[in-house]
Amino acid sequence: MATERTKQVETLNRCLQACIDYWKQDNDELGYDCFLQSLDQLDTVIDQAELSVAQSQQLGLTLEHLYQYVCQKDFTAMIDCLEFELLSITENLQSVGECV
Repeated sequence: MATERTKQVETLNRCLQACIDYWKQDNDELGYDCFLQSLDQLDTVIDQAELSVAQSQQLGLTLEHLYQYVCQKDFTAMIDCLEFELLSITENLQSVGECV
């Protein structure tokens, strides 16, 4: 089971990074596809993760920010949020073993 969760976190991180890269290259369509895949994968990872209260709060706040940027259609802020907030949260989950 831990191996499966590790793979899911790795897949999530790859999807997030691909989304960031595509949007930075002005490839909106592929970036959006990766963004949707990332959200689906994030849902799967969160369902199986044993998050601390602090991690849950940090993730919730990050997703709130991301939602605001999506509503504002602010791609620069969305990219920054994915790259510097959400990706670091998901990488931390993997490195500290919360999801593995």
